Amino acid sequence: MGACDTMLKYIVFLFNFVFFLMGIGLIGIGAYIQINMSQYLDFLGETYLNTSVILIIIGVVVLVVTFFGCCGACTENHCMLYTYGTLLALVLLAAIGVSITIYVFKVSFVTVTVTAPKLVTESLP
Repeated sequence: MGACDTMLKYIVFLFNFVFFLMGIGLIGIGAYIQINMSQYLDFLGETYLNTSVILIIIGVVVLVVTFFGCCGACTENHCMLYTYGTLLALVLLAAIGVSITIYVFKVSFVTVTVTAPKLVTESLP
């Protein structure tokens, strides 16, 4: 294994480790919001997912994906690296799907993003 291979392995590990820490941070922020700020999020009711739950879900997904990247890069395990690549491809497809959905329902998306902050500010004491 040459110097470039070793350097690439450590760069992949470093970037995945940074994103791993960001995933832990997202889970922590989501948990903090869920526990301490729940009285401000009660106006949504039970029909919608709160922002805190979405942050926790995104944090868990980032954590799982980067775990495979870190461990696969460190141990040079091909199975983990293939799983990492597959998960990254699925995340990319999900991002493309969300972008297309927002583009198709652009009017509804703009309406919700403009009226939601007004409803939040009106409901606060």
